[in-house]
Amino acid sequence: ENVALVEPYIANIRKGDPLYVKELYPVRPGYAPFLNDVEQTSDYYERSFSAAETVKDITIDIVYKLIPVPFYVRYFLQNVNNDLYTEDPTINADKDFSGFAGTEPNMNDIDPKPTGFTGLFIQPDEIAADGSTVFEFYYDRNYYLTSFELDGGHGVAPVYAKYQAQFAVAEPERLGYVFGGWDLVKVNGVAEPDT
Repeated sequence: ENVALVEPYIANIRKGDPLYVKELYPVRPGYAPFLNDVEQTSDYYERSFSAAETVKDITIDIVYKLIPVPFYVRYFLQNVNNDLYTEDPTINADKDFSGFAGTEPNMNDIDPKPTGFTGLFIQPDEIAADGSTVFEFYYDRNYYLTSFELDGGHGVAPVYAKYQAQFAVAEPERLGYVFGGWDLVKVNGVAEPDT
């Protein structure tokens, strides 16, 4: 599995003559040549064979195996004030992604699931052997309901708004009282400390 064969290189020499071989490894994007299970870092296969070694046929097995190739990921967040998207280059900016050609990336590794957003469905592509693959993620902002406990007052309606949207609220009114300010009481139904 994950092995590719290349056309053989054949050299014909007289029996017992020394042989010097220097052949460029064929380029296979997404693959690297391995000789005796050791990855070859040079572009060439190079070796001298003595006269004693060439008294019989010589077979050198070079196998190409899949190696990780880079791919890139771009993240787009829905804008606060409209339904368009803006790229956020800070998400996963410190990560380098790679995978094997012909496979799909692990979505858990590349999808950061940013707080306050819901990712749109993405059918991942296979990683291209040449390192040109770019995955794009789009995230819609979640909507949240902010309700106000007015303790007998009136004049402020609940606000349903996108994540991180700014909104203004009128001061509530209550007969015989002066408005003193707001306290954050609950977030997602969970009481905030010291309220």
